[in-house]
Amino acid sequence: MNKKKYNIVIISGPTGMGKTQASLALYDELFKKGVKSRIVNFDSLLFYKDLNIGTAKPTKKEMQSIPHEFIDITTADNPIDASLYRQMAEELINCLLAEDVVPILVGGSAFYLRALIKGMYGNQSLIDEKGEVAQKLKKEVDQMETSDIREALKTFDLNSFNTIHKNDRYRLTRAYLFYKTHHKPISEEKNKFDQENAYDFTKPINPNWRPLHIYLNMPKTDHYPLIQNRAMLMLKSGLISEVEQLLSSGLDKNLKPLQSIGYKEVIDFLETYKNVPYAEHNIDALAEKIFISTRQLAKAQRTFFNKI
Repeated sequence: MNKKKYNIVIISGPTGMGKTQASLALYDELFKKGVKSRIVNFDSLLFYKDLNIGTAKPTKKEMQSIPHEFIDITTADNPIDASLYRQMAEELINCLLAEDVVPILVGGSAFYLRALIKGMYGNQSLIDEKGEVAQKLKKEVDQMETSDIREALKTFDLNSFNTIHKNDRYRLTRAYLFYKTHHKPISEEKNKFDQENAYDFTKPINPNWRPLHIYLNMPKTDHYPLIQNRAMLMLKSGLISEVEQLLSSGLDKNLKPLQSIGYKEVIDFLETYKNVPYAEHNIDALAEKIFISTRQLAKAQRTFFNKI
């Protein structure tokens, strides 16, 4: 058994904290010291090549000069969940380590990061006796409204109903499918997972990894103006036009990537002002809604990361 420990670096923190610039600076410093490294993204929105303005991706110039992984690898109609990401990222990281390349994991999607470092709870596959995906069950939930999924959870997994955000279709669906397949609440699995030090990154699921976790944060009084300005900048940069193009291409507004912050608010905005002259559109109110949603996300990220 190989007992050698391999260094991996994690740069995390709430949205808008400057993680990209920190990762580029670290890459440069390692390069100067003769250490090979690779930036590995774990921000789930950066996976999608058709989502750009609302995702704060590294610039094309930055990605051309410094190698990045897991950016622009799929489209919004072919989303990547945490389980699939974990499989792909673990394989990549082990290949990098075998070549003495230090992975620099960068992002704010805490759930994806924890899935990679600690594994996942409730991740049993939805497989029937013939080895085929339970298409009937998946089709059933795909046709349900998010509110109907929540109501169903209310009857057989009240804890998930109370703790999962009403608009988080991915986790609501996951809880619904888990119960229907395994006949027990996914919240029970979560409790077991949490009791096994789910936030202790010094004990990763891969025993050969030695994580160095750099967590970026700042006072809320400094942070909020930054994300408020970023919300307006995204709109000035053409976020509304980007969303219009995505919808006109035939993408379903309920796709998980399009329910993310910025995109969801713009979709609601377009539906509200569908028959209203452009001069009467309240762009400032839209920017404020995006800011409030981003602020709520930052709060949730801080809560999660503070447990690690």
